[in-house]
Amino acid sequence: IADGDAARMGAVAHKLKSSSRAVGALQLGEICATLEEFGKSGAFAAIPVCMARLTAAMAEAQAHILDHRGQIGRSMQPGAGPNADADH
Repeated sequence: IADGDAARMGAVAHKLKSSSRAVGALQLGEICATLEEFGKSGAFAAIPVCMARLTAAMAEAQAHILDHRGQIGRSMQPGAGPNADADH
């Protein structure tokens, strides 16, 4: 963005859009789609607001990923399986 290369920004937004949608971060994917369109059209005036939304959506996606990783880690501990509370 700083160098004013709209095509490059659009390409980066496109890659992040695809990756975001692939992992279920749909809001992040939609923001990236908007940035991609801004890159194609050269609408740089609207980018700062969109970047603030992107930053917030990335933080939310990261929090979900870390929470999911924590859940997986806890489920991998001995005695934490689906039958952990069952009487043996």
